[in-house]
Amino acid sequence: MGLRALVPALALSIGVLVAGEGTFVPDPSVFRNHGLAAPDHRQCAAACNRESRCASYTYVSPNVRGPLAQCLLRDRVPPRLRR
Repeated sequence: MGLRALVPALALSIGVLVAGEGTFVPDPSVFRNHGLAAPDHRQCAAACNRESRCASYTYVSPNVRGPLAQCLLRDRVPPRLRR
């Protein structure tokens, strides 16, 4: 799957891109977003386990939203995206 195909799915996981406007509306379920020292999804799982508010997390690989891997902690489980 190419990067062009991944961008809409990633945008939906971290927020919403308003079609035709280029406007980004953050996903309200994300209550914490932080960079990771190492690109390891297990760090996201551990961070979510430490937060009682955390219902799910999204791991974002390095160089997708910046040079560092990202961890987005959520207070609910987002709907599943179909590919």
